[in-house]
Amino acid sequence: MAAYVRRGNLFIFITLLFGFFTLVQSIQNVAELQKNDALVGANVHDPNHRAEFVQNVQQGVKQPFVPNVVPGAVADFERAAPFAQGNAKVNDISAKTESQQKIGGQPPIRIWDSAECGPEVQRLCSPRIQKNNFAILDCLQNAEEESVNEACKHFLYQYKRNLTLDMRFDSTAKQVCSNELEMFQDCRSQPDGQGMKIPCLVEHMDEQGISGNCHQYLTRMAAIVFSDYRLIYKFGDVCNADIEKCNCGRLEDSYRHPHSQGATLECLAKHLATLTSQCKRQLLRVAELQSDDYHMDRPLYYACREDRERFCEKISAGGGKVFECLFKHKFDQEMSKNCREKLVQRQQMIAEDVKVDKTFFIACKPDIDKYRCFFNQNDEDVRRSTALLCLENAMNKDKAVTPECMAEMSEMRQSLMSDYQISPEIVIRCNNEIKARCQGLQSKGQTIHCLMDLANKRKSKDAVSHECKAALEDLIREADPVSNFKIDRVLAEACEPVVKTICKDIPSSDGGRVMNCLMENLDNTNLMTEECEERLMEIQYFVVRDFRLDPTLYKYCKNEAKELCHASDDWYNAKSYSADNSSMVLPCLYRHMKDKDQKVTRACKHEIRRTLRWRAKSIDLEPEIEDNCMTELGKYCSNAASTWIEKGKEIACLQDCFDKLSDDCKNAVGNFTEDEDEDIELDNILMHLCTPMLKKFCQFEMGRDTDASDYMSCLIEHKHDAEMDPKCAAGIEHHQLITLKDYRFSHKFKEACKESVIKHCNKVTDKSKVVSCLSEIVRNDILLENKPQIPHACRKQLEVEVLRRGENIDLDPELKAACIGDALKFCKEKHPGDAQIIECLKENQDKLSKECFQVIFKRQREEANLGDYTLFTVCKQMIKKYCLVTDRMDDILHCLKKQKNLPEFDAKCRMFVSRRQIQENKDYRLNPSLQSSCKMDIEKFCKSVVDNNKDDQSMEGEVIQCLKQRFVKKLLSKRCTDEIYAIIKEAAKDYRQDPVLAKACRKEVRGLKGKV
Repeated sequence: MAAYVRRGNLFIFITLLFGFFTLVQSIQNVAELQKNDALVGANVHDPNHRAEFVQNVQQGVKQPFVPNVVPGAVADFERAAPFAQGNAKVNDISAKTESQQKIGGQPPIRIWDSAECGPEVQRLCSPRIQKNNFAILDCLQNAEEESVNEACKHFLYQYKRNLTLDMRFDSTAKQVCSNELEMFQDCRSQPDGQGMKIPCLVEHMDEQGISGNCHQYLTRMAAIVFSDYRLIYKFGDVCNADIEKCNCGRLEDSYRHPHSQGATLECLAKHLATLTSQCKRQLLRVAELQSDDYHMDRPLYYACREDRERFCEKISAGGGKVFECLFKHKFDQEMSKNCREKLVQRQQMIAEDVKVDKTFFIACKPDIDKYRCFFNQNDEDVRRSTALLCLENAMNKDKAVTPECMAEMSEMRQSLMSDYQISPEIVIRCNNEIKARCQGLQSKGQTIHCLMDLANKRKSKDAVSHECKAALEDLIREADPVSNFKIDRVLAEACEPVVKTICKDIPSSDGGRVMNCLMENLDNTNLMTEECEERLMEIQYFVVRDFRLDPTLYKYCKNEAKELCHASDDWYNAKSYSADNSSMVLPCLYRHMKDKDQKVTRACKHEIRRTLRWRAKSIDLEPEIEDNCMTELGKYCSNAASTWIEKGKEIACLQDCFDKLSDDCKNAVGNFTEDEDEDIELDNILMHLCTPMLKKFCQFEMGRDTDASDYMSCLIEHKHDAEMDPKCAAGIEHHQLITLKDYRFSHKFKEACKESVIKHCNKVTDKSKVVSCLSEIVRNDILLENKPQIPHACRKQLEVEVLRRGENIDLDPELKAACIGDALKFCKEKHPGDAQIIECLKENQDKLSKECFQVIFKRQREEANLGDYTLFTVCKQMIKKYCLVTDRMDDILHCLKKQKNLPEFDAKCRMFVSRRQIQENKDYRLNPSLQSSCKMDIEKFCKSVVDNNKDDQSMEGEVIQCLKQRFVKKLLSKRCTDEIYAIIKEAAKDYRQDPVLAKACRKEVRGLKGKV
């Protein structure tokens, strides 16, 4: 008894006693009883032909004669025939109790003889069954509601109600289900005469060991008892308040509506979400018991009779097969509206109790039991979502689930994505949104996609409530459409043309790979359709917010997620982390992937990068940016902004407006830009423009296990190559410009120099300022011959940044701002790239404005120590041939000076080296080697010259001239003597390298032009 109470306490009393009917009829004769028993086993649509069926059964005809019976009923006849032929045990029970059929000394009630129903039997039922109470009852119940008069309806109700109170119910159950009562002790212990034994047996009806006779006996009783909620044991007591609250018919209205045909049950089902837990449990238990045979759900049976014949005529009743068939055809144009509504109501109950779906529960029960999907008897534990998510959790943990169950799961998940109405949470929480924005889009999942589109805050701000969005997240998790794109019919139909072209080599059965293929080609402007892209984005908008919803990522990274990011061991666990927590798993994995000390498998790294590539394809797939930059997106990067932004370029727009962003948005965009520089594949626009160029110029980098950031270095190196695509070159330059906004945007530079920046350039983030700050420290260390304060790795990256900066004035914001007027005045014919404007400014240094001169001179000093772009570009081959790669910049120039007069030396490089020598000789500060060698000599002999010249003016060779005078007198140190000797020697060959002489003889030189 205790075990039984724990199972739910309120059993549904299925009290239409087949055995009791046969006892009443046994007073007629045994032959009549046999005929009646055959009819009890048969589930026939048309009562006018039951007699023919019985006659055939009695005569041993294997294929019963069924004249004029609708095709779908044939299957029901054939399914019932074996039971009709095997009912000897029930007949024996009936014969034994023949003497007990009179109740209270009165003869047994005969429906056909009653004043209330006699005329109706004559009018509506076949003459051959008019002395068979059970057949008559079945006939009148199957008649149209309005065709049976009110007096007869009430008589039938009282007749059935009296039967449910008879103690002989339990006696018959002991005979027909004796073995089962022995098997299930909780049922055997129930007291007689209280209507508890049979409901208990019904609880076990689908378990192994139930005999065919007992099973059919219990099933046939349910067929009539479900016709009226008042016949279900204690249902009225438990649900009375709900019936009144929902206006589903009052219990005291028995005389007004005595033959309700399940209308009250149907009404309660419509208000399922608002019922008390006790009544809800009772209603769901009724639905469970109806799930075997759709005839037991009377409202649905009546509404769908024609649809059953239209769509499911070859489907035999039983096992929930007719329900399953009708569900599949729910959205067919020929499906009647009334039937569709009833099917939706039933699916809503399945959401609350998965056992209501017979086919699913039979197929999946072994797996549900195996993985303990239902722990308790609470209402929530038997929900559809609990079962689905539990089974999906098992599959994601690489545990076996039977193929039959997997097939049923796929069917159920497809139904979820097809009809929002079968998900109570969507109906309740998204009701306002559906009415206001998605009305009339119910077919094939269009409403769900409408809601998902509204959930995108950037597209529809505040269009979806938090509750509705949470319900959509739950739905996506439950239906798991990413694992198989066919689950979502709207997506499948929208993307079918794309799949046939882009993904044609992938088997259509592999829905997961097809989904991956579609996402990889999301930005394929030639083949991806706008409709397919939109549907994909609506799904992915939710997927990127929950690590678990990407099946491939979860498969290969679940161990790292657990060990490194404290993720749950389960794919789904109601007591585990929520979707909000799981949204942080991918960023956590990415951080650990970049940490070389952490062991992240190669496969997991591949999936992390793949996922980040997908996200980078659209602003909608970057939750951090979208959540923190909503205002900026609307202000600077939307169609409402003053400048029209092309779709897919919103992130690039935010990067361009970086200085205008709020702190939160700036941080989010900054994090993305850092990642983008580290992995070029995240720069969707650049990859679209430069993939052919990568294959052309960067095969070496692509062919080895190298950092993705090396790809960008390769592209920058070849940016001005004659074969470089102009659009790719523009994309490279844009990337370079973006990285100037913050030194952290240059991955290698940040990693190598972040400690030095914090120590020496505190609170400075602008990369150009950081480079200048660190360059000055390097220069001073070289000149003062101090121990380097900047680590070697940072110095090397600093050299790279100085070289890249010198390539284009646009890449040097400080220089551009100071010299824009001078550039227009002296260099308007020059192009910004390839250092043309910068070199032009150097050539006109004596004509520049004060502001421009100061910055250009500062850049020359930095280049002299760290890298001279033009020198490296013009003399690239000569440097490789004559100089060591490890040489410092001043050593490289010194190397080229020594070799420039060789016959085989490149003429263009020779000319450029001479130009740099002239600039050095004008101002000793541009010659690090001379500064270092002559430091003491300058302090001793030329201090006054230095003091008389300001830092923002060129010294016009005065310091070197001072040192030459001491050279003649042999007063210089050995190192300084060597430096000055080399300068004098070069000046003897080219007067321009003696700036004092060149300035003094300028007029004379002009007069000699054309004569020499």
